[in-house]
Amino acid sequence: MPMIAIARRAVTAQATLFVPYTTSMPQLSGRIDEGLGKVYAAVTAQGLTPAGPPFVRYMAMSAGMADIEVGVPVTAAGRSAGEIHAGELPGGVAAVAVHAGAYDTLRETYRAMERWVADEGLRFGGAPWESYLTDPHRTPDQADWRTEIYWPLAQ
Repeated sequence: MPMIAIARRAVTAQATLFVPYTTSMPQLSGRIDEGLGKVYAAVTAQGLTPAGPPFVRYMAMSAGMADIEVGVPVTAAGRSAGEIHAGELPGGVAAVAVHAGAYDTLRETYRAMERWVADEGLRFGGAPWESYLTDPHRTPDQADWRTEIYWPLAQ
């Protein structure tokens, strides 16, 4: 089973640095790798400290394309410069799931979240993001990968 649990959780807004992309789904992993390299370099250049694992926020999806933000939460507000943007992950109440396994099975956890939200009588209220708890370069066995999915709920 790819999903460990789904819960409703209060989330605190978090400052971030990110790179926005419009990408096709086949190019997604390459964009994520590229974006994280740029963002971590900007975090260092701005004298900031990561405040958690890297993330990808899905701003819009249609016809095999996605508008995404590839980023890192930081302990203090950063500066936008060039293709690097300062922003934040939103605070509020979110449905949160921990996905266990390969990234290509994440859609199963998203479907489970959709069912859970409907069963709970709730509604989604913003763009979801994935927080990558496991570094696939350090943990090659995909069965050991963990991804936390945050999906804001409407108030």
